[in-house]
Amino acid sequence: MEQFKKDVADANVFIGSLIFVQELAEKVVEVVQPERDRLDAVLVFPSMPEVMRMNKVGSFTMKNLGQSKSVIGDFMKKKKQDDGSSFEEGMLKLLRTLPKVLKFLPSDKAADARTFMMSFQYWLGGSPENLESMLVMLGQDQVEVVKAQMEGKERVEAEEPVLLPDKAIWHPVAPDIVFENPQSYFSWYNNDFCPDAGIDTKTSPVVGVILQKSHINTKDDTHYVSLISELESRGARVVCIYSGGLDFSGPVQEFFYDENGKPVVDSVINLTGFALVGGPASQDHKKAVEVLTKLNRPYMCAVPLVFQSFEVR
Repeated sequence: MEQFKKDVADANVFIGSLIFVQELAEKVVEVVQPERDRLDAVLVFPSMPEVMRMNKVGSFTMKNLGQSKSVIGDFMKKKKQDDGSSFEEGMLKLLRTLPKVLKFLPSDKAADARTFMMSFQYWLGGSPENLESMLVMLGQDQVEVVKAQMEGKERVEAEEPVLLPDKAIWHPVAPDIVFENPQSYFSWYNNDFCPDAGIDTKTSPVVGVILQKSHINTKDDTHYVSLISELESRGARVVCIYSGGLDFSGPVQEFFYDENGKPVVDSVINLTGFALVGGPASQDHKKAVEVLTKLNRPYMCAVPLVFQSFEVR
């Protein structure tokens, strides 16, 4: 806690995200709120309302967050998407809608609101390149010491956010970052990759692998690549799917079947550390059972101890 206070006191910008534990939210507010006016910018992405109210990007704030007339507040209080989409997907929809109201704001407020929304898109993109672009933009637009150093110099243009689809098929050596349907994936995989890798597409089993989007975004994927390489070295084919949220049932139903509704996988390995539907806080066992019963293939959750104790009870 003391180190956190020192770090915030020495910072120009504070960035926070996914602060949904009440005790943690209170600590963050306790430390950041006294420094808020001094800080050049405070960016808090989806978190509890009291933390998000500290947002400050120029004239842009969220002081009405959590009140009845706050569009964002109403969205944040909605715990489940009616259409089954992930939280991240819903936030992206919100981001695409908000620019329509910017034309009704004074130009300075519109620019600051755009900076916040662009920052959020970079953050959701998650890759090192996206985060670098976010800091380049924030530094030139908001941080006084950077603005002073840049005076009289040509502005550095930040790259546009690169956002992966919320759910797709991924392979570490594919020429395309992701595939949004199994037909395009297997067209590349069976015709180009497998012959070079010495995999017999007629006799090899297909292993479905369930991944988390965050590891792909941030390139923290070594454990994924290792398992995929091991399976392929033993003559198996893989189809690796991911989701941005904690409901992996949608990608399973979309990518583990062919156009005739027949499963394309012979077994499934879940590498996410979570249940098929839901995280450590809440799970939908009924939905998971329905999806896996329909698929009717062996299913292994490879890291069951991620959120369990090693102690035998």
